[in-house]
Amino acid sequence: MTVIALGLIGLVVAVLILSRMNGDETVTMPSTVGSAGEAASVESLVLAGRKIEAIKQLREEKGLGLREAKEEVDAMMRRLRPS
Repeated sequence: MTVIALGLIGLVVAVLILSRMNGDETVTMPSTVGSAGEAASVESLVLAGRKIEAIKQLREEKGLGLREAKEEVDAMMRRLRPS
């Protein structure tokens, strides 16, 4: 089992190195942070008034469409920043 894990780690490292050498776009690995950490970072963007960035991050983290992410961020803004 450890041989397979080491092989996968080596493959990921090789892909990252090759993408940097070829000038490709930055390769991002899936987040291993739990949902509480993810929510906190989106919430911090909302609290900072960075709505577009919060929508982008939420779409990336949860795989949502634009409309769904926007609606979720709007609801979060109403909850966190009542007028």
